[in-house]
Amino acid sequence: MADRRIGVIINGATGRMGTTQHMANLLAIAAEGGLPLGNGDRLVPDLLLVGRTTGRLATLAAAHGNLRYTTSLDEALAGPDHIYMDCTHTADRPTRVRQAIAAGKHIHIEKPTAPTVEEAMELARLADRAGLKHGV
Repeated sequence: MADRRIGVIINGATGRMGTTQHMANLLAIAAEGGLPLGNGDRLVPDLLLVGRTTGRLATLAAAHGNLRYTTSLDEALAGPDHIYMDCTHTADRPTRVRQAIAAGKHIHIEKPTAPTVEEAMELARLADRAGLKHGV
């Protein structure tokens, strides 16, 4: 049995959904030792918090065991983390999701996916073509 850490980028980590929903739930999974896999290994989330304000990120990261954080989404997407979670405002979400897809990140985003159904479907098709898992 081995722990397999998986990097999860939480963009918008200091916002309500980022903090109270996604981060809290992923930290609970990690605290329980991760998710059991069929081979006996455990998948443990390793969070990278992304936001606009260094002070707020630093405070949040310290309060939860000195999590990794950055104010640079480009830096986060260039790193080794596997999953991109978007908890920020919807209007610019398609741009950020396209960036994450181009960086080869699996996608989990808040609803709505995009301002229009057409944009949402385009993002789903882009992720499918890139062979990435995606969900809302």
